[in-house]
Amino acid sequence: FWTGLLAIARERGTRHASRKPGKYHWIGGASGIRGLGWTYVIGPDFGTVELYIDRGIAEENKAIFDTLVIHREKCEEKFGAPLLWERLDHRRACRIKYEVDVGGYRSPETKWPEIQAEMVSRMIALEKALGPLLEESVK
Repeated sequence: FWTGLLAIARERGTRHASRKPGKYHWIGGASGIRGLGWTYVIGPDFGTVELYIDRGIAEENKAIFDTLVIHREKCEEKFGAPLLWERLDHRRACRIKYEVDVGGYRSPETKWPEIQAEMVSRMIALEKALGPLLEESVK
């Protein structure tokens, strides 16, 4: 699955273009800001694109999340759809994600190119929606 998705990422020149397929259900790329990564996740029936926040200290992660969630409406408008804002109080990390519900790894392989293309498109949109906010409000 990842081989096809990364081929599309390379075609579109995204930050994941130089990544190599792995054995996990996720693949990440650096945001340029310590502890914040752009991550693709694939499940049996859907995929997600997300900003994963984990600097190793729960309080710091929650503070970053709280800074970002203030701008939720603006980010979602720019993204073009509602996002899932998961503070994850029971865990150290936080995430902001979008579920791509056109299929997952259990979908027929003939459908994978559609799923992969949608995931890459949504990751590009997520980076455009959240990236400027990260640059101006997270150190």
